[in-house]
Amino acid sequence: MIISGNSAYNGGGIYCDSSSPTITQCAISRNYGAVYGGGIYCNRGSLTITQCTISGNSVNYCGGGICCSISNPNVRGCILWGNTAPNRPQISPSGWLLSVSFSDVQGGWSGTGNIDADPLFAADGYHLQRRSPCRDAGDPAYVPSPGETDIDGEIRVYGGRVDMGADEWQPMLIPPEELDLAPMEAEPIELPPSQGVSLP
Repeated sequence: MIISGNSAYNGGGIYCDSSSPTITQCAISRNYGAVYGGGIYCNRGSLTITQCTISGNSVNYCGGGICCSISNPNVRGCILWGNTAPNRPQISPSGWLLSVSFSDVQGGWSGTGNIDADPLFAADGYHLQRRSPCRDAGDPAYVPSPGETDIDGEIRVYGGRVDMGADEWQPMLIPPEELDLAPMEAEPIELPPSQGVSLP
């Protein structure tokens, strides 16, 4: 699911209040919150966020990507990059227990398997390019459920280990019906006359 171009007082992309949802395989991008949580705002809950890309969101106070108040969020296998806020632009916890693992967080964040490296997004702000450091960098123990796909409906694990974020990078394949397999017409080649060969 792509959640983009929304605005709200709190939680421009997603607002959770007194609930504990699981948010997975989502691109939450280019949303705006007036005060808290440009991408996601959670109040009094224990939400789980897995395999999501949270990028390019903005807010006027804190938590451009995620802002949590009296909550215990669990963030795993996500990318938080390019979110903006005057205070704590990527993640703004409220002092409660926050778990972040196998995620790419701009500016860095403590936790198992986390990195701080430019994810090399495509122009849309959430698809990965071939040289992205988020490729094959997710949780090595991650096993997709039967039929699970990424944000494009493609297989969730390609290359032996899941990618961070909502997009599983895969090479672009051209369908056979789009290939031009018509034989090429070769131009005739004019050879010079043979000069013969002298044998001893």
